Amino acid sequence: MAADRPYGRAQEAKNVAIFTTTAYGDNMKFWVKVENHETRVEIEERNGIFVVRVNGTERVVDCRNAGHSDYLSLIIDNKSYLVESAPLKIDEGRYYANISGRRYDVEVLDERLIATRQAGVVTHDDGPYVIASPMPGLIVDVRVKVGDEVSIGSPVAVMEAMKMQNELVSEVDGVVKAVNVQVKDAVESQAPLIEIERSK
Repeated sequence: MAADRPYGRAQEAKNVAIFTTTAYGDNMKFWVKVENHETRVEIEERNGIFVVRVNGTERVVDCRNAGHSDYLSLIIDNKSYLVESAPLKIDEGRYYANISGRRYDVEVLDERLIATRQAGVVTHDDGPYVIASPMPGLIVDVRVKVGDEVSIGSPVAVMEAMKMQNELVSEVDGVVKAVNVQVKDAVESQAPLIEIERSK
């Protein structure tokens, strides 16, 4: 049994990474990749507690903010974890999770993002850059208006999903062409939020 323990701890850490990074959506299905291993995840909220099914195995998860936007307190089957997690590239479903001193890079794809990829949608560098919602959520702040100049890394909006706030940033230099949302709007995954005319 002793030989199995390191694998058990490593696998449990991967599970925590999965639970943490899928806590950005509710009543949804995801494909999650951790260390080149893909896992199907379904999540459902029941009275503030999340029921997470990983490859058909059901776990009960209580997920709460731990005082800082990047830290979460998770209770999984009555065992407690403190996890640092945040998006790396939210429009591509890329996140990280630090668990017990080890970092995991995690890719989280919902059904709409998968469909978008499968459709082979191509963005042209000469067209407007569209910042889309990476998941269903609530817009809590819009930081730009039409005509504003933005640069790479400029924050443009903040959205909240599953008790966590995520800052959306521009990945191009340009001028805001359209703002399609306002504070308190509920948005679906991949909804176009802000359009930016690229600088020449």
